[in-house]
Amino acid sequence: MWTKIKDTQFFLIFSQDSEYEISVTDYLNVWTALFSKKAFLDQLKESNDGLELPHDNDFIQKGVNLLSNLDKLKKCSIEKKENGKSLFITMTISFGFPFYLECTLSKGSEEVYFQKVTRPLLKIICDLRESQTELRRLLIKKDSEIEEYKCEGGEIVLRHLKTIAFNDAEHMKIHKVFEESFGTASTSTKVLEEAVKVLEKSIPKQEPLATPSSEPGPSIRTEPVSVIKTEPSLNVKMEPDTTVKTEPIGTLKMEPNSEGAEESSSSVITASVSCKQEIKREQARAHVPRKRSKFNF
Repeated sequence: MWTKIKDTQFFLIFSQDSEYEISVTDYLNVWTALFSKKAFLDQLKESNDGLELPHDNDFIQKGVNLLSNLDKLKKCSIEKKENGKSLFITMTISFGFPFYLECTLSKGSEEVYFQKVTRPLLKIICDLRESQTELRRLLIKKDSEIEEYKCEGGEIVLRHLKTIAFNDAEHMKIHKVFEESFGTASTSTKVLEEAVKVLEKSIPKQEPLATPSSEPGPSIRTEPVSVIKTEPSLNVKMEPDTTVKTEPIGTLKMEPNSEGAEESSSSVITASVSCKQEIKREQARAHVPRKRSKFNF
């Protein structure tokens, strides 16, 4: 049943036959949202961030209660977005604590509007017309019975129960809007019982909210970072590194004017050039004094 949303010009209908469906109309357009049970639960949890309840079903029960008792809402706001293509609705109800529902509804097609708004209204019109016809028939019949009762000598004692005869023609002159709009045509039963196959395709279904843990992370996160190491491998040909002359060589004592010392120093430098990998390994250690080596070529 369409129910007016408190303090607004919108009407809402909620159903939970197989899934949770929310529809809102202003009698010009209709907006809908269809949720699976998990998506409805996730939407309620997101709307009530920080709220903890013993069981997930407690969220669903309170959400259903909110949508089924719009007259008990404490607050409601509706905002059209994207030039009316979507409708953002926020509703608040109190269960001793504020409970919220925030969701976005998508504008329905003409077929959806027919199924949700036009067809129910046509059914109501047909039902009212049938009821009116039956009541008119009964009034005319009752007047005939009263007239017969009077003819047999009966008399109505209570004056406040006396009525004038029902004039069907005069009554229909007052209530003639339907005839002026549609004449005497009746609504086709086929139209009123038309299947709603189009409806299922036209209403966008809300998927469960994705959680970060449910999606695999990018592969780049799991790749080893060893590819950026600058340490040379054993099979790489090492070029002479002339920068070794700037490295501290505190263990080497340079003695001027000594031919033997120059020869030793030259030998050490030559060794550091040709065996760069070994020197780097030694440098990784704590400053351990190295013995002076002499190479003969």
